[in-house]
Amino acid sequence: MSILAATHDVAPTIPADDAAYARPRRAPWAGDAILVALFAFIQLGYSYWLSVAGLTTVLVMIRLRRQLFAGLRTRFWALLLPLPMLLSVLSETGTDQTQDLLRVLREALMAILMILVLAGATLRPIRINRKRFVQVMTVLAGGLFLLTILQVYALRSRSYLGFPREMFAFGQGTIPGELDLYYSNIRAAGTFSEPSYFAFILLSIMMIAAARFDYDRKGVLLAAMVLVTGILSQAASFVLFAALIGVVFLVRTLRGGARVAALVIIPVAATFLLILGSGSGTLGRVQAGTSATGDSSIFARIVGPLLILPDYLMEHPFGAPISTLPDVLQPYAAPTGVEPEQYLMNGMFNLFFEYGFFGLVLLIVLLWRRDVVINLYIACCMLFNGAFLAIDKLAVICLVVAASVAIRKPDVRMLRDRRAEPGVASEPPPTVGGGTGRLAGGARPVQIGR
Repeated sequence: MSILAATHDVAPTIPADDAAYARPRRAPWAGDAILVALFAFIQLGYSYWLSVAGLTTVLVMIRLRRQLFAGLRTRFWALLLPLPMLLSVLSETGTDQTQDLLRVLREALMAILMILVLAGATLRPIRINRKRFVQVMTVLAGGLFLLTILQVYALRSRSYLGFPREMFAFGQGTIPGELDLYYSNIRAAGTFSEPSYFAFILLSIMMIAAARFDYDRKGVLLAAMVLVTGILSQAASFVLFAALIGVVFLVRTLRGGARVAALVIIPVAATFLLILGSGSGTLGRVQAGTSATGDSSIFARIVGPLLILPDYLMEHPFGAPISTLPDVLQPYAAPTGVEPEQYLMNGMFNLFFEYGFFGLVLLIVLLWRRDVVINLYIACCMLFNGAFLAIDKLAVICLVVAASVAIRKPDVRMLRDRRAEPGVASEPPPTVGGGTGRLAGGARPVQIGR
């Protein structure tokens, strides 16, 4: 009997641990599409927990449950984070600490979940349909782009086009009133309560565009649409952060002549954006942010906290409860002429104000990974308005980082095993997921000897 006859009905030698990758099942995408669609309405709801943000967080944690447990196996120490975080409350006496204690425990839970999921997303990338996921993100970006154009025209006629104040679960204080529309420079905010949060969502979409570009160079339309939307909304933070991530991404991924071309194109594009930003007011906001008498938002969120932080940490090494922070910050904020409440609009500095030097530990732990682009994305998300350790930030960041890792990383383990099979030729890296009746990446299961 010939060797071919003897091996006629032998199945491919795929190890048992990797057998799941060869099953003819389609990678899920409908559920991911729902999660992405919820991003546009994430600030709506009845209260902090009874909101779209709460629903989205629950669904994202279910979607990433395997990554959560994978991270738990290597980051078990993260469960101890609440202990040092409680020092900020325990160090203060004579105040009603119930609400402060609940807030610290809530933020500790958010920190634990984020650390575990982000670690697990790298150790065990999620199964994702790359093409469909990017398409859904493109639809979301297109909808926000069209809405931004309508909002810009509406604001020129002193009209507010967006959800009413009562529909927002948080962020109601930034919804413009009638006097604001006439006497303030109100910017487009999409479906959100403020332009800063809009910038956070746009930057998250930009991360997916960068991941797609890293994979097959087809994320240009998505990136361009998001960038124009950010410029139209005069989101200075988004333009700065997106440019920073974009430059690092290009320098890291391009090689040879493409890198040289990028080094020529980037300065030209930056000059064009500066000119465009001058006309839209974006550049002026960046320049004015270095002074308390200029753009108060940029000064209060970035420059001001940097000036007062050294003295604050020396006198409050464990931080201070959120209920007393305005009074604690008053002596430090008074010389700058800025209200102390405005210094609490930056998520990164809030970690230092609330938890003292342990805030630096939290910062290092959250950024403890090798991927520079993901680190920059998380760091930039910390600089937007509001608390960083919140349910809405947790849901968006975890899903975006997990999807970004899955889009950029092919299933190299399966590729290695298939190349080790006799009679199997070298193939291009397969995608994570795949069509019906095929291996991930479109390759059909083969039998030896046929």
